[in-house]
Amino acid sequence: MVPGRVQDYDATSIVGLDAVILRTMPVLTCDRCGHLMFEGHVIEAITRELATFIVRQSEELRPTEVRFLRELFVMTQAELAERLGVTRATVNRWEGGADPVGTLQSFALRTLAAWSLNDAELAREVGELRRQAVSPRSAPPYRLNGIAA
Repeated sequence: MVPGRVQDYDATSIVGLDAVILRTMPVLTCDRCGHLMFEGHVIEAITRELATFIVRQSEELRPTEVRFLRELFVMTQAELAERLGVTRATVNRWEGGADPVGTLQSFALRTLAAWSLNDAELAREVGELRRQAVSPRSAPPYRLNGIAA
């Protein structure tokens, strides 16, 4: 395995969200077959940056974002439902796209994510975003800049 960097790499399969583009990231490449491998600390950094990006948005969460954040919390649908005071079926419908996630629930999920990232400043930002008018956001891609190796 040879250390290197990837440019504009589609990390959809790594994080479970569509159109996640890694602008530049450290990677190990097999010198025989060219297979790419991201080390654990890189995956953790990507997950953290993506979660922070999602938390900083002010509009309602998309179904895949709900699942991504729930998995960040290491919670089952039932555990998240209990935490939010809804049924497991409701969380299931949010993640499946059958029901939209409301503004209040999106705010609650973003707040939980900020605290699970141990980021009090980010939690304050979420509170400020809640006070602002919600404006539509463009569809993905999510673009994450490089991290240190």
